[in-house]
Amino acid sequence: MRDSSLKSGPGDISVYCNDCFTVAQAVIERMSGIRFADYINSGIFAPAGMKNSSYYFKKGNQNVATIYGAGLPLWTLSPEDTNALGSGGMSTTAMDLCLFSQALGDGKLLDSESIDELEKRQGGSLGSGPSLGLVGLGWDDVSIPEFAGKGITVLSKDGFTNFFRSQLYVAPKEHLAVAAILVGPVTLPADVVINLAKKVAWAALEDKGAVSKPASTAKTLPHPGSVPRELYKFEGIYGASVHSLARLTFAKNALKVATFTNGGFDQGRDFHYGEDGRFHFAGLSFSFAVAKDGRNLFEQDLDNEGDVEVVGESINPDESADTSEFHDTTWVPRNLSADDYVTLIYSGLYKTGAIEMLPGIIYLHSGTSGITKPTA
Repeated sequence: MRDSSLKSGPGDISVYCNDCFTVAQAVIERMSGIRFADYINSGIFAPAGMKNSSYYFKKGNQNVATIYGAGLPLWTLSPEDTNALGSGGMSTTAMDLCLFSQALGDGKLLDSESIDELEKRQGGSLGSGPSLGLVGLGWDDVSIPEFAGKGITVLSKDGFTNFFRSQLYVAPKEHLAVAAILVGPVTLPADVVINLAKKVAWAALEDKGAVSKPASTAKTLPHPGSVPRELYKFEGIYGASVHSLARLTFAKNALKVATFTNGGFDQGRDFHYGEDGRFHFAGLSFSFAVAKDGRNLFEQDLDNEGDVEVVGESINPDESADTSEFHDTTWVPRNLSADDYVTLIYSGLYKTGAIEMLPGIIYLHSGTSGITKPTA
């Protein structure tokens, strides 16, 4: 990181970033003079009563979910350790996650001023709206639309490794925390644990009398309109959210979004243009903007206050760079342990590819089951 450059200026964007937590870990160790894991144990785990939490697994701990390999007969894998401590690697239980949330609410970990800052939406100035998302300090979201529709503030944080999926929802004013942890292979869909925790949160809020049922997110679509000619300048290939590439083209009254998979772009889905100047798909609305540095942005409209989240960013090809030797190439680490090799069985070997219409651009993918969806 010392030899890297910033992608954007400080304050330009607000995005959840693991590298920033790695820096925070280094700062904590320098200021405290002790290891990060020891600092967290004495400063957070102990005050919160989190007796089943640690960095890495405690020696001799039998309370660890077993990871099973695929197929029959059943076979077990070694416990998964992650060494990126500032941004992950914590071993915990769902109960301890709830104790952590309770300790925050009780003021055992932070003062009231810090907690107020923790729950604020952290905005950026790069996009067309005052915020590029609903991220907070350490939270993936500090407002979730279906809960907010009922006047309830819910904070959320997920956690994913190759074999674990976790989700935490916290409703501070209702003194409610819901945590769910699932163990399974990398093929387990990420949204399984998210939807599970969300349903439990709704049930708990209903038990408290805070809500009657999930808020309806259905919207009345505006009258269709013709795409203005000036929007055609936004056609092109975008790096999209959830590690994907998308080709955006316009028709008379729609935006066609085609995603890249298996070495090419699919037929695309139509995002219909409305008289409100936005494109609509599956109950959501989208628009375009130009960033300060000239990049084209594809944005999802979060609310009627002008808040947006960037879900796509234009990619500029580089004619001067030859990426041909990276096309359809497999990279295998030489120093694999047995556990590392098993992980690769599930997550796929490291492969790179190049797209003819994007000279100078390389994408990384796993190639699992023949799927070449980009991961970076």
